[in-house]
Amino acid sequence: MTAVTGANFVDLYLGEDYSDVKGLHGAVARRIATPIDWERDVVHLRERCLSHFSANHDPEFSLIEDGVLLRVTQFVDPFGKNVFVLRKSSIEIRDIMELGFPTELLSTLMDEVVRGLVIFCGDMGVGKTSSAVALLVGRLQQHGGIAIAAEDPQETNLGGGTWIGEMHPSSSIQSERWLRGKFDTCLTNRSGHDLCRRNT
Repeated sequence: MTAVTGANFVDLYLGEDYSDVKGLHGAVARRIATPIDWERDVVHLRERCLSHFSANHDPEFSLIEDGVLLRVTQFVDPFGKNVFVLRKSSIEIRDIMELGFPTELLSTLMDEVVRGLVIFCGDMGVGKTSSAVALLVGRLQQHGGIAIAAEDPQETNLGGGTWIGEMHPSSSIQSERWLRGKFDTCLTNRSGHDLCRRNT
């Protein structure tokens, strides 16, 4: 583990000429300048963020650093400079049977012949993604088959694994290619801004 990936914090802010951390465990204030021993990691992460953003122009993406998945959001400050906000993903692949769903609902969700759309909704941090991932992996373990997991940005490490069946995690660009057709695609990103684009 590096100094950053091994630390317990809420958000890491990487500006062009500063770096702050919010919610660092044991810190005297809610938001502080990053510790001195983070300097090498901060420079490395800033370079990775700039490189990815320059190549893809996507304000929301994920990086995997030292085996830890970091969700990144880019915005421009009042002076026209890039700022990257990094948050460690805390999502784990859990057993669907241990999430506390009512027996009748769980039986329906895990029924091999059931088809359709399942929507998990709720406030931030209540377990929407964890529940969806647990259901997807649970069905693969029980029934096999193929699953395509499209996350924007990617939050969970779904590649490989020990479950039966195949998992194909994808980026939003890959997902758009798969779903492309003569229709309107409307996406809402994590910050709440609507992005509506017409496919041609």
